[in-house]
Amino acid sequence: RSPATMKFGSYLMAQRRQEWAEYYLDYAALDEMIGALASIENAGLDVDVGKSGYGERVTSLSMVPNPPMAAKFRGQDINEGDFFTALEREMDKIDKFTHEKL
Repeated sequence: RSPATMKFGSYLMAQRRQEWAEYYLDYAALDEMIGALASIENAGLDVDVGKSGYGERVTSLSMVPNPPMAAKFRGQDINEGDFFTALEREMDKIDKFTHEKL
């Protein structure tokens, strides 16, 4: 496949250098986390489909918000904070590797 028709995850895997494989962004895991979180995004929340066609949360100052829901990722409950923690860890890994090689 040409890079123009290849999805980013596939492209990243095709371009990686094997000797540096452990230092690459774990795109598959992050993508899987996003998918798990997206699956619960609208479930049980005060969400309406807006003009954009995407779910938009209804915010009210007079109503107590629903508790955050957890998604399942590799057998564990996760939330948005867990995703950002994982992303930060991946970025730190890449940053450390880059500084070691420069």
